[in-house]
Amino acid sequence: QTAQGEKRMVLLSAEVTPSLILEKMLRLQGMVFSLPLLLLIVVVAVIHYRRRLDDQALLVQSLELVAQGYPVPKHCDPMRLTLPLAGSGYTAKEFKALLHERRIMEEYCSDSGCVLLFSPFNREEDFARVRQFLLDCPVRQKGSFTPFPIVPSQRVMGLRQALFAPKESVDIDKAEGRISAQVKITCPPGIPLVMPGERLHKELRKILKNSGIFVMDVVK
Repeated sequence: QTAQGEKRMVLLSAEVTPSLILEKMLRLQGMVFSLPLLLLIVVVAVIHYRRRLDDQALLVQSLELVAQGYPVPKHCDPMRLTLPLAGSGYTAKEFKALLHERRIMEEYCSDSGCVLLFSPFNREEDFARVRQFLLDCPVRQKGSFTPFPIVPSQRVMGLRQALFAPKESVDIDKAEGRISAQVKITCPPGIPLVMPGERLHKELRKILKNSGIFVMDVVK
């Protein structure tokens, strides 16, 4: 009788968490795990986490509103907060140190920008720490700036030819004037800084180093 009552509770409740459902299921003795019941558990779990995901996405949007001075780009991932750092007055090393002081771990950080990723498992206090961080660390540099550098390129060889040509890896400081044999991309924004077949010049070398790229494959 008790087992049947608990089974009914599990089947009818769509507001409980998946962990509570599993806990109740483990307590049931002699209960047969039928396919419809297992499918129901999966559906309830999906509904629960979908609701939580929507709630978390709203919290991420609220963080964008307090990101003072950061030209936050719009993208299709509602659980990602991208903070462009180029021209903000912060270096990647300094910005990461400020994040870690507040127990915030970044997904990616370079002098071009910082990416924070959230999930349904983040708690409200996690969002509160990020919100306070954004209030405490606004952009230092006032005025307009280009968040990501526009790199002038000089193509001297076909992409396929450069990609399959004999190559060697060299220090970025020694790569000036050489022909790139690989793609180098920073994230954000995920746009190539250099493509195979392009000549590496002084300005590009500086941008690559500022983006954390110190070794390049070049055509021999």
